[in-house]
Amino acid sequence: MAFFIPSCSFYEAPARSEKVQPETTAEAYASPRKALYVYGQKTNTKQITIFYGGDPIPLSCGYVKLVGAVRGEGSLALLEIGGKGSCFALGDKVGDYRIVEISEKEVKLCLEK
Repeated sequence: MAFFIPSCSFYEAPARSEKVQPETTAEAYASPRKALYVYGQKTNTKQITIFYGGDPIPLSCGYVKLVGAVRGEGSLALLEIGGKGSCFALGDKVGDYRIVEISEKEVKLCLEK
């Protein structure tokens, strides 16, 4: 035996909430965030050495990692900054630092004054 009890109220579907999209402006991607963890505790020093195969170093432009070097008449450092690869020569600026030495296994940066 089954009972059917009709309701006097109408079924109302729950209101759809609009999905909130996060703001995606150029400023949101360009502004560096505070580091949660600093590899090797190297920040705000006058000279920084980045080693090939070493941990990324946080700078004002993002995390910087040495991924390669080209030695020759005009030495070049291949750096990954914030996940994007770039090529730098002696004297080029990386964040607040300037490249002062490029070798096969390391790149030395000095703080700009």
